[in-house]
Amino acid sequence: MNTNPTECPTWDEFLRPLLELAEQEPIMRRTSVPQIADRYQFSDEIRSLTLKSGQTQIHNRAGWAQSSLVKARFIEKHPTEKFTYQITQAGRDYLNSHNGPITPSDLRSVAGYEEAWRKASELKQQNSTVDWDPNSSDGEHLYAHPFNILFPNEDADDYLNYFEKAIEIIEDEYEDATNRPRGHALHA
Repeated sequence: MNTNPTECPTWDEFLRPLLELAEQEPIMRRTSVPQIADRYQFSDEIRSLTLKSGQTQIHNRAGWAQSSLVKARFIEKHPTEKFTYQITQAGRDYLNSHNGPITPSDLRSVAGYEEAWRKASELKQQNSTVDWDPNSSDGEHLYAHPFNILFPNEDADDYLNYFEKAIEIIEDEYEDATNRPRGHALHA
């Protein structure tokens, strides 16, 4: 990734910076994106570019990069921390053996990467095409994804990104209002 970019970096330009951050410590998208923006001196204009959903373009692209790193098994969900990912040994090995940017072609050469995307796509398609009949007695509706029951014909990624942003805002407001750090018990 170039320092002080004149355009919003593409999703794949976030791959190496995210993996390098994960090598240093577990990462969360909402904190890693500002770190990358600071490190690479993103302008205020690039930081504020938004999609129709209201999500910033850099958070969206970093999200795709993070998903790709998960599919490549370079990072994985942290065992105890919500919304947090940690580097895997495969991710460390990749950083140690490859210099320069990580490209989509590099990812496609990782064993299991394309299969992981294919499976995720099939699962998403299955979940979005299940017809739910609340009067059905065969139990078929139990296999429908709850999101698709609540929001048929909508893209789950847009809503999940929206909810992630909403959680971030609520956490910030809570921290500001109570002068307590995130994660502090509400009833303490």
